[in-house]
Amino acid sequence: MLLYRALRWVNSVYPLAMFFSYLTIAVATFAVCFLMPVIGVLSLIFSIFALLPAVLVWRVLQAGERWLARGAIRRQVCPECGGGMINPGSVDCQDCQDCRAAFDVHGARVVV
Repeated sequence: MLLYRALRWVNSVYPLAMFFSYLTIAVATFAVCFLMPVIGVLSLIFSIFALLPAVLVWRVLQAGERWLARGAIRRQVCPECGGGMINPGSVDCQDCQDCRAAFDVHGARVVV
């Protein structure tokens, strides 16, 4: 449960952290590009090629969160709070009795 919460927090912060790091790289590149144009070009190339690994890391983090959630849901335990899960008539999503968090069959959190 603690690992799920930590991974969920990292997943929620990761896109914003990547945005601000790319913004910082852009500002630094603009500040340096007139003094040393080679560093500006290298920074641009680095930021373009670093985008794919950043997206792949985010996908892996999301897959890990869903994997942990599926394991807890199979045991009828809420991944968020550790409470019991409600078995609804439909199998599309499951709700927690205590915190009312909803999860779909793939383990992703559903906004209710």
